[in-house]
Amino acid sequence: MNLNEYLTNPNVLAFFQVIRTGEGTLGENGYRTHYGGTLFEDFTDHPRKVIKAGKWASSAAGAYQFLTKTWDGLVRQYGFTDFSPVNQDLGALALIKGRSALKDVLDGDIESAIRKCSKEWASLPGSPYGQPTISLAKALKIYLEAGGTLKKKDTIMLPILQAVLPTLVTAVPELIRIFGASPRAEMNAKAAELVVATAMQATGSVNEQMLVEKIQSGDQDAINQVKAAVKEIWYEISLDTGGIEQARDVNFKSEGFYKQPAFWITLTLLPLVYLVVLSVLGFVGSVLFSIEIQIMVVSSIISGLLGAISGFWLGTSWSSARKTEIANK
Repeated sequence: MNLNEYLTNPNVLAFFQVIRTGEGTLGENGYRTHYGGTLFEDFTDHPRKVIKAGKWASSAAGAYQFLTKTWDGLVRQYGFTDFSPVNQDLGALALIKGRSALKDVLDGDIESAIRKCSKEWASLPGSPYGQPTISLAKALKIYLEAGGTLKKKDTIMLPILQAVLPTLVTAVPELIRIFGASPRAEMNAKAAELVVATAMQATGSVNEQMLVEKIQSGDQDAINQVKAAVKEIWYEISLDTGGIEQARDVNFKSEGFYKQPAFWITLTLLPLVYLVVLSVLGFVGSVLFSIEIQIMVVSSIISGLLGAISGFWLGTSWSSARKTEIANK
């Protein structure tokens, strides 16, 4: 693999910014920075100097804070001839690749890349080394501001929803009325997706964790934004079409077309519709009605009874159609 071809990739460059922010090496002097912040002048080789800062001592140097032994391993594998900025970038790419995270970076799956690289750079979120780290929210913000793009996800997975919803309920207690009692778990999940996505958009959060961190930090502006956003979509997430849905479920579970309850109900009602319409129009019996009454009665029958029947069979009632639209978002 030729690492040079990836040096101009926007996602790679943005991920470099995330790493360098965590390592404290942003700026023009980043490539010549020792651990602890002092500078070295010569790019001929890794400075190979152990420096004590605080309770830690390290030989880390350069924009990506390579340890001496790490750099020596890269030199053996890739043949780097100096410690120049370009080779430091290539070395960082090699480490990302070594953590099986390069494809994640190229694809924009940055959360996965951070998770894999957190054992390489102690400042990344989730690093196990006990050193100070940047938050995932900050990492993603830096990445996006540096021109990186995030991989588009088709949907929010239910485990994430389950983790985020309790925090949203603390911000908007009214949500318990929706997510606390509904027997339709799949519709609950769809409503949750809509709530979480709306809250993320309202607060400018790039992912669920950033949203949670904003709310849990007590950011009143963010909480007010969430409340206002949920209020805007309240009707959409609280539509109750469970009765129609459950009736359809019972009906279509019947074996055989002629065993379906709705079929016989429909068959019984339709002749009555025709009889009433014909009577009103004067074709049955001698009673005649004015044209206004004829129009009113016929329209009521068609829009009422036939509308209910077709709505049941075809799912065309307005609220059912609206709920389907929301569920498919």
